[in-house]
Amino acid sequence: MRFLKRYTLIVIATLFTLTAMAVMLLFFVSRNVEAESLYLTSGQEPDGDTEKVREEGKTGDETGRAELKEGYLCIPLEEGVGRADVRTSYDIGSCTMSVTVPVSDSGFYYENNLYGSRDHVKNVEFRDDGNEVTFDIINDDRMAPETVFEDRKLYIAFKPLVELYDRIILIDPGHGGSDSGTEAYDFLEKDITLGVSKELESILDEDSGVFFTRSGDQDLPEKDREKKAVDLGASLVISLQTNADRDTRITRGMELSYSDDSVSDAAKSLAQSLEKVTGVENVAVVKKKETGYFDETGIPCIVIRLGYMTNRAEAEMMSEGDFQKQTASAIASVIDRQ
Repeated sequence: MRFLKRYTLIVIATLFTLTAMAVMLLFFVSRNVEAESLYLTSGQEPDGDTEKVREEGKTGDETGRAELKEGYLCIPLEEGVGRADVRTSYDIGSCTMSVTVPVSDSGFYYENNLYGSRDHVKNVEFRDDGNEVTFDIINDDRMAPETVFEDRKLYIAFKPLVELYDRIILIDPGHGGSDSGTEAYDFLEKDITLGVSKELESILDEDSGVFFTRSGDQDLPEKDREKKAVDLGASLVISLQTNADRDTRITRGMELSYSDDSVSDAAKSLAQSLEKVTGVENVAVVKKKETGYFDETGIPCIVIRLGYMTNRAEAEMMSEGDFQKQTASAIASVIDRQ
């Protein structure tokens, strides 16, 4: 009899535990499904209340129609969260804007939805890290995000780059990652081109309409560079490379090459500006049938060969910070006039 009672209690306890676990599982699954529908990751359009929240801009316990900014996507913020607390970044390569927001209640964004315009928004992915959440807003093209912080709301609008700039210039620091380019005297071509590029990036204004194929030491196939130029709608590419002479270690000097007559004046202006860089003895300007870079895109390209890696003195000079800063300033001064 005692055995039966004990067995019955064990069965009841087991059933109770399994029921509780099932309820908790359903709760978390429902939260995940809800989050998935809220943030467009399911690939299906939501319906019912979720759709209503999106279209009418209702958040949390609000009632009635919330104020909308035409053309903007709105991210509501918890009380106490200011503009300085929100981190934003835009990766032009993946067409993704990331918005990271601190939260005191991890359930806030399961109840308070994004709303407003979906113009140029392909998908929104949501990550909950406990103390903060991140929205990865994926665009349907290369965009320039514009943000407005107002009344505990972050408004975001996306505008095509070609609508914002009179011209778009792409800077291409050659090589990168496993492709070191020319190696000589313990110097790497990929480091020199990236060094000049990063100096250039620090000089130019964010609204200059100048973009970069890479900002770090990563592998970047030629086809990906070309695709980026085309996707950006670039009107000019400036490719940074170095030179080498297999027959002698004496040859030195910069060389600018181009194939499109439309950029001949720009190439000559760059040469005149680069001649002022300390240590540069001569800058040759050469027109070629093909530059060997971005020829398939139909976009004009000026290739700047910064110097000869095979000349030890010039390789050392190109690796120096002062040379890279002066070179970047010389290029920037011409870009500003384009």
